[in-house]
Amino acid sequence: MMLVQKSSVLAALFALSGSSCNAFSSTSIQNRVLATSTTDLQSTTIPAVGSVTSSLTPPSKIDSSSVADLFDKRVYKTYGRYPITFVSGSGSTLTDENGRTYLDFVSGIATCALGHNNPSLTDAVCNQMKQLHHVSNLYYTPQQGQLAAWLCENSCADKAFFCNSGAESNEAAIKLARRHASNRGIILAALFALGGSCDAFSSTSIQNRAATSTTELHSTIPAPGSVTSSLTPPSKLDTSSTAHLFDKRVYKTYGRYPITFVSGSGSTLTDENGRTYLDFVAGIATCALGHNNPSLTEAVCDQMKTLHHVSNLYYTPQQGQLAAWLCENSCADKAFFCNSGAESNEAAIKLARRHASNRGITDPVIITAEQSFHGRTLATVTATAQPKYHKGFTYGGEMVRGFQYTPYNNLEALKKLVDEINITPEEDAKVGRKRGVAAILLEPLQGEGGIIPGTREFFELARKLCDENGALLMCDEVQVGMGRSGSLWGHEQLGVEPDVFTSAKALGGGVPIGAMMARGEAAEVFGPGDHASTYGGNPLACAAGLAVAEYLSEHDILANVQARGEQLAEKLADIASRYPSVLGEVRGWGLLRGVVIKEDAGCTAAELVGDAMEEGLLLVAAGPSVVRFVPPLVVKESEVEEALSRFEKAIAKRVGASQ
Repeated sequence: MMLVQKSSVLAALFALSGSSCNAFSSTSIQNRVLATSTTDLQSTTIPAVGSVTSSLTPPSKIDSSSVADLFDKRVYKTYGRYPITFVSGSGSTLTDENGRTYLDFVSGIATCALGHNNPSLTDAVCNQMKQLHHVSNLYYTPQQGQLAAWLCENSCADKAFFCNSGAESNEAAIKLARRHASNRGIILAALFALGGSCDAFSSTSIQNRAATSTTELHSTIPAPGSVTSSLTPPSKLDTSSTAHLFDKRVYKTYGRYPITFVSGSGSTLTDENGRTYLDFVAGIATCALGHNNPSLTEAVCDQMKTLHHVSNLYYTPQQGQLAAWLCENSCADKAFFCNSGAESNEAAIKLARRHASNRGITDPVIITAEQSFHGRTLATVTATAQPKYHKGFTYGGEMVRGFQYTPYNNLEALKKLVDEINITPEEDAKVGRKRGVAAILLEPLQGEGGIIPGTREFFELARKLCDENGALLMCDEVQVGMGRSGSLWGHEQLGVEPDVFTSAKALGGGVPIGAMMARGEAAEVFGPGDHASTYGGNPLACAAGLAVAEYLSEHDILANVQARGEQLAEKLADIASRYPSVLGEVRGWGLLRGVVIKEDAGCTAAELVGDAMEEGLLLVAAGPSVVRFVPPLVVKESEVEEALSRFEKAIAKRVGASQ
């Protein structure tokens, strides 16, 4: 079974199924009082609210008196919207900005199953926000295991995989079908259909699986109203062992560490046994404000009590306000909202193809960099120039056509590739085809590829080549953006302005949201119907994004990122100098730092991550030979010191054990 949502949202789904777990929500944060003092949350280098002028314009300082005007100016016109702005809801009714109520028989397009402002759902979301709203799938969480168990108990499924939307769940199903076919030796898979193939991703054969007849699947379904409920509620399932639930009911697409986290606060996480850990993973660069941040929690809970989701057939204040903030604080003219980094990059890829088509290019090529990472959908994993992610997902040995790769930061190779792509093969030209560069898609700093910053020269050349060839320069800011580099956007470190850039992860502070921003001609490529997302830009996610934006702006968080980033880099270099047989170069920007593990160190990055975990420090590998440090952007000076002390202790123990 493929499910639509990720682990941080699962508690909200429990409210649907009869349990009282938890999740999140949001609200307009104009005039919101940021009650939590900066001194309490960060080191003294972060000024109190209002004591300095931040380089960012906060959402509360942007004119949002006319929601329709905000949408017209700053939201990408991919929808044909009715001229109604909804601001609240209750049950099956919605209320617009003028106080008029409507019976809602759209339900966010079959989404708001419990209606608007449902008390059980609202309580579940708010309670979870106060405990733990997001951690990486490197670890266990009770809610994910419990929801997977409930879904399988009440269906024919054996295991569940969680993501963020219907598009992503269907992408997972398509990839599963391709891997399943590859396991059976099929090179050209023309038919995609799911059976009980719960082992396809782990490459185990499902031959000899007993087929289940249609009669067996459906004959026991009672007539509507003939029984109280045919469903087993989550509260009646055995959930005593989270690890057992994961082993039995959650698809094994992650290599998880044997830790179950149940709560968090600031830069710390607490496991089910009460042990605390310094969290320098932050949901993999996602929980920008840390865990249980009062401003984010309040925004989410307030929005749940007001209006958490309506269809993009209408206007909502929060989407217009967040689009305005993103554009006001970047080179962008318009924003399109979705649910994740993969979806934002999918939108950019589609935009680049449409833009090339408008220029008469029938065979558009998007250039990406070797060792890049752009997502897990078929198109974005193709853009990810790492063959290990392509194995088992090809058609005739090919991934999605129209992508070519160049070495990162290699000027000559990039120029040569652009020249080659712009020559249409003679046999294709004869039949009216035309090949050309549609876009160059690059991460300003490669995260999963090993924490490798781009060079100014490389990005300046990419900008020049795009200008000369009518192509789009697109930057993947999913990991490095929203302040992690020390500037709001990573491309600002490189002195270039892209035509398109994407964001997710920290944009919602751990609440799923993605965005694609575009400027100039690129901001006019899509029209109504060209692209869409059911959840994209919903009030809940956008209110979370606005809370993050306000906090970054009013607390001058970029100053903390710069100071703590310098501290982290300097101290890591000191540790590396004391253990030269194990540690090599320290690299990165801001609070996205990595240290190289030498080839002859006798251990991998993942093994050192495990050693650090034993010392109560959570880190994450970036490839086989780099240990990554990505703490919350609000991390304190004392927490950085303690994290580095624990890391050095882990290194010392490993070195001592090997001697």
